[in-house]
Amino acid sequence: MTRLRAAALGIVLGLAGLAGAARAEPDEARLVAAKELVAAAGMTDQFDLIIAAMLDQLMPLFTQANPGAESRVQTIVKEELTKAFLGNKQAFIDDMTQVFAESYTLETLQATLAFYRSPAGLEFVSKQPELTQKSLAIGQKFGLAAASDAIQALAARLKEEGLNTPTSL
Repeated sequence: MTRLRAAALGIVLGLAGLAGAARAEPDEARLVAAKELVAAAGMTDQFDLIIAAMLDQLMPLFTQANPGAESRVQTIVKEELTKAFLGNKQAFIDDMTQVFAESYTLETLQATLAFYRSPAGLEFVSKQPELTQKSLAIGQKFGLAAASDAIQALAARLKEEGLNTPTSL
């Protein structure tokens, strides 16, 4: 389950990081513009990618734990994970809308929305699912390499200092 939490946290923090620094409490016009921006930027579609990424990460763990019942396990995992995520989708959209409305002026929201509705913006959004998948793969590759290097360095340093290395490493 640690992989699920780490992946979900990374994705959510990445999306939330787009919002920038907080500003004053938003008025209704900023909330409306922010909601339109969340939709135009494809964030609702990005949520579906989160489900797919979680399935890709978790499915091998559950199917390997249940040899001979892979098909049944796949169905259960897909149904339950999809249900859990879809049950939270509107809250995610509402929270992202609030973050955007708090973070940007009405003028910035409108200008950004105009970009996303332009041909360049539409192309940008259309390529986001592919770019997100590639970004996740790159992040995982570099994260695993850095973690491996850090673990080796930690083990060596702890050994030099006469300290123990956790057995789970």
